[in-house]
Amino acid sequence: MRKVRISITAIMVLFIMAMIGFPSKADEGRPLEVRVKSMGQIESGKEATLQISIFNRSENTYPAEALRVQLSSQEGILEGWRIVENDAIYEIESDNWGWQAIIRNELKPNEKISFEISGIAEEKFYVGDDFITTIYEKGQHYDMCLGQCVYVPMLFTDVSEDEWFYDYVTRVYNHRIMTGLTETTFGPVEELSRAQFATILWRESGEPEMNYEERFSDVAEGQFYTAAVLWAQSEGVITGYEDGRFGPSDLITREQMATMLYRYMVNCWLEGNKPETVGTDLSVFPDSGNVSEFSREAMSWAVEIGLIKGDNGRINPQDNASRAVCATIIARFNNYMKMGTTEE
Repeated sequence: MRKVRISITAIMVLFIMAMIGFPSKADEGRPLEVRVKSMGQIESGKEATLQISIFNRSENTYPAEALRVQLSSQEGILEGWRIVENDAIYEIESDNWGWQAIIRNELKPNEKISFEISGIAEEKFYVGDDFITTIYEKGQHYDMCLGQCVYVPMLFTDVSEDEWFYDYVTRVYNHRIMTGLTETTFGPVEELSRAQFATILWRESGEPEMNYEERFSDVAEGQFYTAAVLWAQSEGVITGYEDGRFGPSDLITREQMATMLYRYMVNCWLEGNKPETVGTDLSVFPDSGNVSEFSREAMSWAVEIGLIKGDNGRINPQDNASRAVCATIIARFNNYMKMGTTEE
C-alpha cells in the first residue's frame, strides 16, 4: 500500500458524513456513533494510523457508498489520501464540501463498519476522536456529534452541575464510555467492579467482537462483560488471579484501575512501548507501603501524570473506586492521550 503523506502544519479536521437524512425528533441523538482508535501522539516522520468504526444504532440500513469520510485542513487540498476498507484501497474524491473517502460497504442495523486511514506525519501531532466533528446527509448538512459523542440529554438526577465530578461524568457519558445505572441514575458514589471497568476500556477501544472461549473459570458466555474481559485478557490489559479466576464482581481498587489503564495505554496505544516517564517516587506518600508490587510502576506513572492525586497526602491504593472517581480518571486519561496533559 502506498504511504500517504499527511501535511499537518495546522490543525487537521476529519469529518464523517452519512446519507441518513434529517433526523426526526424521535430519532434525534444517536443513529450513528463514531469511534476512533489511533496511535495517539505521532512523532515527525513516523507513520500515523487512524482506525475508525461507525456503529449503526438505528433501524435504518445505509446502502453502499452512503457513508463518506471527509478530510480537510487549514492547508486546503489533501491530494493522495487513501482509505483502506476490507483490504481494498480507494482514492478519495473531491466535491464542494472537500475531499471524501467513500465507504463501499452497506451498514445494517446494529452493525458496525471499520476502516483505516494511514500516512506519514511531517510534524508531531495527535490523531484522535476530536477530529470527527460532523455527520451529514450528502447535499444536506447538519451537525450531529463530536467523535464518540452522542447528543442525548443527560437526565441523571444524582449528577448536578455544582458537583465536582459533573464535567467528568458528562464527558464519559457523551462518549458512551460510561452509561447510567438507569436513565436517571448515574450512581456516582457506587463502587465499581472489575467487570465494569473492563467493559469501560472495551468501549474505549471500539467494542471489538470476541469469540467465546473459557479463559477464566468465573467468566461465562453471554454475560454483559464477557466480550470485554476476553478482549482485555487478549490485549494483556488483565491477567486475572493466580487461581484462574478473574473476579468480575470484585470491587476494583485504585491500584488495579491504574494498572489496567497503564497496560491499556502501553499495549493498545503505544504498541508495547512504555512511556518516556520516570514516574513519581511513591515513598513521599505515607501509605506507599500499601501499594502492591505488581502495580508500583503503574501507580508511579498514574501519580506522575495526574491521573491519581493524593487525598489528604495519601494515595489510598487499596481503596475501592467509585463511579465518579472512575469517570474522572477516564476523562483525565483521554485528555492525557490527546493533549499530553491530564488537565484541560
